[in-house]
Amino acid sequence: MILLRQTNVVLIANTFNLPIFHQVWLIDNDIITKDEFAAGESFFTPVAVNVRAPSYNFLIVPERAQVAFNSDFENSLPVIQRVIGGIASKLPHTPYTAMGLNFEYRIGHKDPKYLAATYRDVFLCKNNPLVTEFSSEDTMTGLYVSKDMFGARLKLDIKPIIADGNNMLQLVFNTHLELSDTSEIHRLIGLWEENFQYAKHITESMQNILEVE
Repeated sequence: MILLRQTNVVLIANTFNLPIFHQVWLIDNDIITKDEFAAGESFFTPVAVNVRAPSYNFLIVPERAQVAFNSDFENSLPVIQRVIGGIASKLPHTPYTAMGLNFEYRIGHKDPKYLAATYRDVFLCKNNPLVTEFSSEDTMTGLYVSKDMFGARLKLDIKPIIADGNNMLQLVFNTHLELSDTSEIHRLIGLWEENFQYAKHITESMQNILEVE
């Protein structure tokens, strides 16, 4: 079983001017639509703005703007272009510093002992001294890897978790880019689908190793 648990885009700045992000400004600048406000819930405070639209959640605090999806992933790119891309276009002089595209997958299996043995075989090579120290049936292992990709830094953190009473393997993909120009924000947004397909490919490869249907 493969579960796409969450996807989100994070835009980091030295500081966002939160008073700008009131409902009228967001609507007038085509960041968030009237229908999304009408169908969801929202709150505005001096330290945070949160809009829960039907298919996504928008959060902005002084150092971070974020769009997160728990479902309706197929329609995510237009939302990212409109919200995160729109903020970058309307506020080009904001001191943006970094951006991240994030995907969280989970792989489940009904037999925790099978998973523990498979994790050891996959993530601990025979030459690793930890093999002898962590060899019991209850040993759980994971992996962290990173590389340059998509003109950014791709990071992958893999670890076993227990979620809702189920033993699962969590894969968290983060494509991180340090920003020097707002054009890089739009470039990385344009790679959203490619990032998603790559994360899906890696997750399916791990599923095949675990022999999970």
